[in-house]
Amino acid sequence: FDNYPKYKKWAQEVLKTSESITRRLKAIDAPLQDYLEAVKTVDCSYLGNSIFSEARYSGRNTSEAFVCRVARKRKAGQTRKSKRNAMGTTKYGVKVPRNVDEALNLDRINGNDLWAMAIKKEMDAIIAMETFTKVKDFNVIKSEKYQFAPLHMIFDIKVDGRRKARLVLGGHVIDSTGYDVFASNMNVMSLRALMVIAAANNLDLISCDISNAYLNANMDQKLWIKCGPEFAGSKVAKPGDCCVVTRALYGGATSARAWWKVLADVLATLGYKNTRADVDVWYRESKDGTHYEYIGTHVDDLMLFSKNTESQIAEIRSIFDLKGGDPPEHHLGCEYSRVKVKSRYLWRTGSKTYIKEAIKNLETIPGMGVLYGASSPTTGEDEPELDCSPLLDATGHKTYQKMIGILVWLNTIGRVDITFATSSYSRFTAAPRVNHLIAVKRIFGYLKKHPGKSIIFDPSDSTESRMVMEQSNYQELYQQYPDAYEDMDQRYPVPLMKEMTTHCYFDADHAHDKVTRKSCSGIVLFIGRTPVYWVSRRQGAVESSSYAAEFMAGRHAVEEIKFLRHTLRAFGCKVSRPTKLLGDNEGMVKATAQLNDMTKKKHVAISFHTVREAKAANIIDIVHVKSERNWADLFTKSVGPAKHSLIVHKLLRDID
Repeated sequence: FDNYPKYKKWAQEVLKTSESITRRLKAIDAPLQDYLEAVKTVDCSYLGNSIFSEARYSGRNTSEAFVCRVARKRKAGQTRKSKRNAMGTTKYGVKVPRNVDEALNLDRINGNDLWAMAIKKEMDAIIAMETFTKVKDFNVIKSEKYQFAPLHMIFDIKVDGRRKARLVLGGHVIDSTGYDVFASNMNVMSLRALMVIAAANNLDLISCDISNAYLNANMDQKLWIKCGPEFAGSKVAKPGDCCVVTRALYGGATSARAWWKVLADVLATLGYKNTRADVDVWYRESKDGTHYEYIGTHVDDLMLFSKNTESQIAEIRSIFDLKGGDPPEHHLGCEYSRVKVKSRYLWRTGSKTYIKEAIKNLETIPGMGVLYGASSPTTGEDEPELDCSPLLDATGHKTYQKMIGILVWLNTIGRVDITFATSSYSRFTAAPRVNHLIAVKRIFGYLKKHPGKSIIFDPSDSTESRMVMEQSNYQELYQQYPDAYEDMDQRYPVPLMKEMTTHCYFDADHAHDKVTRKSCSGIVLFIGRTPVYWVSRRQGAVESSSYAAEFMAGRHAVEEIKFLRHTLRAFGCKVSRPTKLLGDNEGMVKATAQLNDMTKKKHVAISFHTVREAKAANIIDIVHVKSERNWADLFTKSVGPAKHSLIVHKLLRDID
């Protein structure tokens, strides 16, 4: 094989596949002798000398020796565990069943019928939507090349304790080649922008959920299923029957796209248009022509914004079966409530319940122990890239990845105070070390001590909007960039919504990484006093000076500013004033404002001219701030409890 690498690679793939198949066979716990009888006629001599040796000393042929060897490997690695429910084993203190039989058994143990009623509710809705058609002639299935799709029930617990059952297809085994499977959802920044717009224009908001949304769409693919125990008592089919899938059942590869098309058609019929910035944010002019009404969509969850939400939701309720329809309390894992700020009530969003439940589940993991509170996510001296502690074992590695996944989601939904720590330690998910896990535990300790920090959607002008920009001759700078202008989409709606100030802090920690010496950029973008976008990210190239690193961060900030201004205009807001860009590197700020500054390095020059051209186009006003007042510091370096608390106080409100 050494002289024929192509065939050697093929043989290695065959060996890998054979081992996988044999282990799966072994997992059903049938006698090993059955396997030996089945493979006696199979030639496994190509697998190598080790198989020959094992066969010679054991008295078996090569096939039998191969099966025995793989079986021993499975035994050494212990028996494969049964599949766990995707939602976990317990949630909110309630055991989550893995299948229908276990759910019904839990009802018998608990002396109630909560899970049985959840299953019945799901099946009744599915049958009512005519999701399945019983197969009378199986030859039709074969002749028309229908694919088999496994069917199973998954279970969940809602925040209010309600039991939830959902019948899903095993879409992972369905060949969807040639089908359109992409379905988008509303961007998180779009939702925050809508919340601020609503506060500025006195719009009411309500949230609702469309029941069994996917079943409103037809199934694109040809699929058939075998009915399970959940069909007991059904008039359509009984357990063991074969049915064709006619509706876009959850789990199907094309189901999400099919539902997205149906929802888009309905909203377009009601007079809504999707915005140029986010196709999942829909708007239309109100009947009195004074403002816009919005609908933000996330699969089957809707958020409605209007001064007349009752009429808005009534139109949708006439078409779909809706749940909810009240001001939001929980939406997409976040908590919503109104808090009094000075003389007015504003909406706020947090993740207190999610954090407490996540920590409760983590503390049940063997070896995790109690997560003790911490005053900040990092110590102020963290250097994870230099850590040389032992690598985590397989169990610790899995736990680390799980914890990082939770932190990434928390950062996404609004915990801006853990952005840098999450970004730093998520780099090591492929090969985490013992001290990395200890540091991640500290982040959770901080969250445990401060679970209630929330974003307040405050549209009022900030102090940054009154800061004076760096002095420059604007006309001379414009002469250097005579073609500089801000792109305006000709299809922007007429601006009916109030104008709000925008500003952005940016920073770069030069040569932050002690191993690669790459710098770290940090950005936080505001509408009024509300942070709507933030990021902490290593730069792609090593910079020889802090001046160059700051320009790289400045270019990134300008790109995000352009998109935010585009988003506000696409949502029907007036944007006439430049966005304040605030940084603490005086040399970089002066170079942006002064005419005769130049740079020669190509990649730095691109950033240099991007920022200056944005200034010439009146997109930004660049302002120098002292380092201790640059809130982007939180996203570029490890800071201790004192500074961390000072900056977070400017971004989040502690609601307990």
